[in-house]
Amino acid sequence: MRSRAKPHVDTSLLRLLVLISMEIGLVDLLYRLDSLPFLRTPGADPPAWRLWLASTPPQDAVAAVLRLAATAAAWWLLASTSLYLAARLTRVPAMVRTLEWTTPRAVRRLIDRAVALSVIASLAGGTAAFARGGNPPAPVAAVAGILPLPGTGPGAQPRPSPEPLPVPLPPAASVPSAVPLPPVAPVPERSALREGAAQSGPPDRYTVQQGDNLWTIAANHLADLGVTRSNGRIAPYWKELIQDDRSGLRSGNPDLIFPGETVNLPPAS
Repeated sequence: MRSRAKPHVDTSLLRLLVLISMEIGLVDLLYRLDSLPFLRTPGADPPAWRLWLASTPPQDAVAAVLRLAATAAAWWLLASTSLYLAARLTRVPAMVRTLEWTTPRAVRRLIDRAVALSVIASLAGGTAAFARGGNPPAPVAAVAGILPLPGTGPGAQPRPSPEPLPVPLPPAASVPSAVPLPPVAPVPERSALREGAAQSGPPDRYTVQQGDNLWTIAANHLADLGVTRSNGRIAPYWKELIQDDRSGLRSGNPDLIFPGETVNLPPAS
């Protein structure tokens, strides 16, 4: 089975790499602008600042201060992006909650999407590798020590086959007549029974354990119901699980769930 998550993963990772490269390039560019005389600031010495403001034209002073503020903002953006990415990769909930207040929302969404799709791609790759493995070869029974039958050797003369002996037939009275069997009602398929039970019953609830995520919860629930564990069946149910439980999650983020909280398992269609 060919996974469809790989192009999305490549696009998200490419966007994330472009963003980090642009942030690094912006910081480097702002530092290089400090070499221009009219954009140079005196540093961290307050008396030097007073002398610089008194001797610098107003337009040059405003441009230099704006460059300094832009440099600080570029450093803040690069640091928040790097720290939030490290927190999502290491899965430290306290660090993630702290950095959510300092990282721009667009950057958080890009990092969350790239990390989530990377996890899905790794699971899909394992499934595809298992599918490509094929079935093991059937065992071949080894037969040794078979002796040739009499008359089948290389120099033996062919023997005529004996005529079959007549088999006496039983009398007609001893042969029992066929008894008609009553019709048997058709048994509904197991998938139809499971589908009807899943639609009529209330939604199940699951308590999150250490190391769980919504993808593995969806896959394990479908496996418990007897549904084939394939990406084509897991992905729609995973999206439905996110829609039903997004508002009830403690973090509000489907990529960040905590052990002990409860999620609703919608009926499997």
